[in-house]
Amino acid sequence: MNYVELTNMGDSALDLSNFALENYKTSQEYWILEDRAFHLRLNGTLAPGASYLISGVLEGLSAEGLKVYRPKLAAISDRTIYPLETLPVEIHDSISAEGFQILTLWAAKGPYAIRYYTPAGDSIIIDAVNHSMTDDDFKWDGLLSVAGVPEAALTHVLVRKFSIKQGVPLGLHESNWDAARGTDINDSEWMPILHNEIDPVGNIFRTPGNHGDFHIDVQSANPDLTIDIDAPSMTVPWGIVRGDYIIDELTLGDGMAWLYIEKPSLKDSVHNICQTGDYLTLYACGNVLEQKDFALNVSDPAVDMAEVFPLSYKEFPDPADPEGIWLTPHYVTEEMPVIDTIGNVLFATRIDSLYKYLEKAPDATWEII
Repeated sequence: MNYVELTNMGDSALDLSNFALENYKTSQEYWILEDRAFHLRLNGTLAPGASYLISGVLEGLSAEGLKVYRPKLAAISDRTIYPLETLPVEIHDSISAEGFQILTLWAAKGPYAIRYYTPAGDSIIIDAVNHSMTDDDFKWDGLLSVAGVPEAALTHVLVRKFSIKQGVPLGLHESNWDAARGTDINDSEWMPILHNEIDPVGNIFRTPGNHGDFHIDVQSANPDLTIDIDAPSMTVPWGIVRGDYIIDELTLGDGMAWLYIEKPSLKDSVHNICQTGDYLTLYACGNVLEQKDFALNVSDPAVDMAEVFPLSYKEFPDPADPEGIWLTPHYVTEEMPVIDTIGNVLFATRIDSLYKYLEKAPDATWEII
């Protein structure tokens, strides 16, 4: 699910009941707010320098019996929005009285605005993002590049530079979005960070819930993982799952984000655990976007390690597509549900076929009873 975070960049507290967050449907005229589904009146008080986090909560069950939303994001949110749910079946209900479509998958990629209600009862848009429009018909022009990244809102988290203290107001016949989005990372007000939406229950960036001039700050939370900040490189123990899971082995400072990059090797792509040659890119969001690319080196497993991980394979269902797709036939859990589990094992699966798509620690032995 998606989120929006607002920060009070002033020196006095704000009464949030005077503000609303709006998301404009991409298919309608830009200035027409169709219904309460895309309008969220705020509440509470926001202290100077504090942030207000609004996130979407999509509850349901996956094939493995897991929640399919990011619980860590919901836990730190000041307000959660429940959209019209469609999992595990098409329920189409919502317990949110308003704004229940404001953070749905596509809506969150469109234009957002903050509306301020004056004491006289009028209102004005005081800040907006992705609000490109055509002057002739006031319809949305679609996603444009941000800091030189094409259609950045589709694949990136947009974090505003801490040095920007004022919003981007809208006029009836003009938009300041072109100037705010800029042409590269230097002249843009925004810092796009590529994100991974594959793991719905995994770690979240350290950017939500805070806003400041942050710098790269990383420490090891695992005695078997060492960090060379100057190289930069990390030596990680065998058996750490690729992707967000490596973040569980680290302690990151506020305002940080990351991107896990697998080495471009077909042979190593069958593995779902870290491989030597993978990279972990760390970012810190502040007045500028800091970046360090850590090369990963995997140490040998302990001789008494007894762990199992799934392996993947590549399939080519479309002869016209030479890239193919990666499939992982089995999943492996630790103490879930109740005990360690190997799942998605079909009836009458041969033992050698099961072993083919599993990986154990090199010195371990296994037996099916």
